[in-house]
Amino acid sequence: MKKYYPENYLIGTQENKNALSSRAAIKEAYYSSKILEVRATDCDKDHNLHVDLGAMKGIIPRNEGAIGIEDGSVRDIAIISRVNKPVMCKIIDFTTDEKGEIVAVLSRRAVQQDCMKEYVSTLVPGQVIDAVVTHMESFGVFADIGEGKSGMVHISEVARTYVNDIREHVKENDVVKMKILEIGEDGKISLSIKKALPPEKREGDEGNRRERRPYQPKAPSKPDSSFVWTPKKQESESFEEMMNRFKQTSDEKF
Repeated sequence: MKKYYPENYLIGTQENKNALSSRAAIKEAYYSSKILEVRATDCDKDHNLHVDLGAMKGIIPRNEGAIGIEDGSVRDIAIISRVNKPVMCKIIDFTTDEKGEIVAVLSRRAVQQDCMKEYVSTLVPGQVIDAVVTHMESFGVFADIGEGKSGMVHISEVARTYVNDIREHVKENDVVKMKILEIGEDGKISLSIKKALPPEKREGDEGNRRERRPYQPKAPSKPDSSFVWTPKKQESESFEEMMNRFKQTSDEKF
């Protein structure tokens, strides 16, 4: 299966640099549908992204800027916010500008569709993945899970403790492990940072814990065979002594 990465992963790799090193290399990338990562330099009034391929200019038409732009389910801020940032895309055509220069036509949407089909569709709730923090709002964190496909971490899922300011816990471009909580029918992905954290160690868990052994009842002790009980012998008493004791007892009763 093809690997899919968050944006800003490929742009510095030698493989990506080689694919953009010449017009011949760019042409080969077109024929092989290779995923490229380039930097968006501008967004025009029609919300087309202009990118720099090095050996030639490139353009990502508005409808190719992201999944959901064409049907209106995603706002154009998803395109505008990519200016001066890396975007993953692939070449889908070539055209010429007003000066007659060759311009590569690229699609970010096509790469996201491939990612959704071959990677995101295999994810399940409970799975822990690496994601890149893209931006933060007062209510949560947005993260790139692959090729610009976003998931959201609600503020209550950022940390185990109360979160007053999200920026005290994460910042943009942080690579963070996140647990998938839910994948909606609309493709929206809910994530959790705190549930992907390793279990907390309680004090005394290491080294100070007493060794627990199973209860073993003591065997009953054996009687001392050397001891022999003998009844106490009563001393003999004379008749006069017995009468005197009887008389003394009778007088006390009266």
